[in-house]
Amino acid sequence: MVIYAAKEEKEIAVVIIETVDAILVFADVAAGREVELTSDVMRKLLEYNMEVDFIKAGISDIGSIRVQTEQGLLSMSAKTFKMILDQTAAGADEVAKIIAPVRKASPAAK
Repeated sequence: MVIYAAKEEKEIAVVIIETVDAILVFADVAAGREVELTSDVMRKLLEYNMEVDFIKAGISDIGSIRVQTEQGLLSMSAKTFKMILDQTAAGADEVAKIIAPVRKASPAAK
């Protein structure tokens, strides 16, 4: 796990899971209970997915939002690995900005 400082979020935890010949890199942006998704926000997430190459924003069946990528390890350099981590963190921060209008206030903030 790598922790990034962010603009929209206080910090973003980027998780790396390695398999035999690939890695999964992801950052959870919001749990389903934290957001009330609207069709406008979902459209903005789809538009965001069209703008980026290596990472994608996804919505689980319970409404949780994650930015992730899967990459093969066959010829991955350290430079490419760092780029993927950086893009995942930046993408999570951008997705947090997109969903900010539909994010529920935390109980502590009420």
